[in-house]
Amino acid sequence: MKIEIANGGMTLETIAELAGGTLFADARQRKMTITGIATDSREVSEGTLFLGIRGERVDGNNFMETALAGGASAVLGERIPEGAPGVLVPDTVLALGRIATAVKTSHGLPTVAVTGSVGKTTTKEMLYAVLSQHYRVHATKGNFNSNIGLPMSVLEMPRETETAVFELGMSGMMEIDYLSKLIRPDIGIITNIGVSHMEALGSRENIAKAKLEILNGMDLGSTVLLNGDEPLLLSARREIEHRGIRPMYVSVEREVQPINPTADIIASNIRSKYLHTIFDLSFAGRTYRNLTLSVMGSHNVYAAAFAFAVGALSGLSEEELRAGLLSFHAAPMRQSLAILGGVLVIEDCYNASPESMRAALDVAQTLAKESGNGRVMALLGDMRELGETSPDLHRNVGRYAAEKGVGELFTFGSESSAFLAAGAVDAGIPADRIHRHEDATGFESVGRMILDTMRAGDVLLVKASRALRAERVVSYLREHAVSP
Repeated sequence: MKIEIANGGMTLETIAELAGGTLFADARQRKMTITGIATDSREVSEGTLFLGIRGERVDGNNFMETALAGGASAVLGERIPEGAPGVLVPDTVLALGRIATAVKTSHGLPTVAVTGSVGKTTTKEMLYAVLSQHYRVHATKGNFNSNIGLPMSVLEMPRETETAVFELGMSGMMEIDYLSKLIRPDIGIITNIGVSHMEALGSRENIAKAKLEILNGMDLGSTVLLNGDEPLLLSARREIEHRGIRPMYVSVEREVQPINPTADIIASNIRSKYLHTIFDLSFAGRTYRNLTLSVMGSHNVYAAAFAFAVGALSGLSEEELRAGLLSFHAAPMRQSLAILGGVLVIEDCYNASPESMRAALDVAQTLAKESGNGRVMALLGDMRELGETSPDLHRNVGRYAAEKGVGELFTFGSESSAFLAAGAVDAGIPADRIHRHEDATGFESVGRMILDTMRAGDVLLVKASRALRAERVVSYLREHAVSP
């Protein structure tokens, strides 16, 4: 991980002061300008400060000499090589956080923070698309949403930024607490409470508690937007109001759930058109008709509703709000579409959870109906970090695939194969239409299997947890699929 520090960088002396560390440097080195920060000794160059971070497998403090030999100008960590320019700190990650906190405070700009089990990145990117219609916006790039990535994202923020949007990730308790206190959001968003991280946290109730830690960094009078179709978040209203924070709830009309009439923001009349989603939104006593997204799926409407509300609260006009929603395009490996060998391939390989699997299968079914008489095919891989619930949740996804008319199901990965297949068979997919492949490294053999099965006019969904790198199967199809 490496970033360039915005606004021309800062001196090593300033970094030591902000980090609360001990500076080891001569008079010239104290004034040297640090223009970048890296956590990987292979990514350093002149002007780079190398961070020695202790990880579960590797201790970056052991690579100080390597980084300096590779061109790093200085180091920051819990051990400093003798005679090297650097900053000695008790905890490198906390020191990075202190630097970022000071920089963020100096900017003093409106800040939006997004967390949730599913849809964080989509919501963050939707916010960027909307707010950019009026403001100069800085947003978390990629998955820089951890106790290392978020501070580095803050340090990348240009001086001319007018509003900031950050994504807050977590794997356990008190992580959102730390990140929220670092950036002090004016508006917080909790997209939903799912089952990701069930392995670490044990229950959806604990996951909800972890997500609600976003409140801990928010001041009196700030606003938090929450999923109004999630009972675990609805029940938090009194706690939120007791903190002096205004809760606003979003409800989305879907086949499987009625609208929550008590919600502050309500999306309804949702229509999926080819490559677009159209819906109406009721907010602040007014209904906005025919808002349009350039992506498919009712699950994206939650992100759009959050972004619309934040934009409206930030003073954007209706024209800007509509244009911002329409300008949004999915990030790479998130619902990317391609025609390969006459088959419409949906590449959705960024991550996977039971909720996002169902949403992706909904999109595949809709595209198959609208594009003709082709079959729905799906390559579905492991969903990670589900703990003891993993077998049942994989079975449920298999059943849902059958309900959505999947005609050929390919399972990919050791966790998913048996349970996904069992659920699909239970729900009616013939066993000879299910193709199990437990070796997640064998993307070429999976690709060949799909090529042998697919026909022009089919729709193929490819979706799995990021660790499986299922996009390699799509790359194989790009190289070997023959146009009809």
